[in-house]
Amino acid sequence: MNGHKSIRRWGEAMAVPLIGVSMMLATIPVVQAATVSTDFNDPTYQQGRQLTDHELTQLRGKAVNNREVLFFGVEMSMNWKTSLGEDIHARANLGIDMAGGRPSPTFSSHITSTTPEEYAAYQQAMNNTSLPGTGLSNGRGVVQLVQAGGDFNTANNAFWVDVGQGAGRNSTQPANGETELAQGGALVKVGRQAGGIGMTMTVPGAGVASQDISPGRGLHQSIRLISDHQQISNMTRLNVQLGKVSDAGINRDFKSLLKSVSSLERL
Repeated sequence: MNGHKSIRRWGEAMAVPLIGVSMMLATIPVVQAATVSTDFNDPTYQQGRQLTDHELTQLRGKAVNNREVLFFGVEMSMNWKTSLGEDIHARANLGIDMAGGRPSPTFSSHITSTTPEEYAAYQQAMNNTSLPGTGLSNGRGVVQLVQAGGDFNTANNAFWVDVGQGAGRNSTQPANGETELAQGGALVKVGRQAGGIGMTMTVPGAGVASQDISPGRGLHQSIRLISDHQQISNMTRLNVQLGKVSDAGINRDFKSLLKSVSSLERL
């Protein structure tokens, strides 16, 4: 499109083999298991026991790397500035609260509000408009897409990994499945499901932006536009917190893992 400006972090639509919310650090014990066999008769393991499948399903968002305990959280945000100058924002946090000395999962969301009449008019106007996304659901890992059917648009999909040590975000708003309408008729949905989190923003006569994380599929970010002069930004952050279990610092395997993630430089 003439004058169309599209900013992409890792290309128009590409997949990187990272898996879901509790993804990257799971590769560490796999590598170790391939080279070192564990002797469970060793005195070190005499006080231990094998976890049941049910117990393992409750350990999402946590991994153990040597003597370091790692906790995962996800922050997802979406910003849209329409051609009429309206700013629409949505944000969700699925994190780990370390405030009480024990990690606990938290979820909070924030979206704008509006009236349903304008959204009904938008649905009527969109009856003869289509934005094909064939094959998108087949992608796994980090998949980012921008489709534009207008001019002078700015679109940006971004994915960041933050690593730190200390207290996590303390979110006290247990919201889920929120659906609200912005003043210009935009429909905003923020929610979480088993093992995942996602949000969708639909602007009348302009298009749809969405992003979600789901088990077995990974992170999908999508921006689809049918109008002009739109500015959209999708952002997902993976927050990795280190529990204060050891003063040994981050070991070589963990540093190598982070290096492999940082090599996914934005184009």
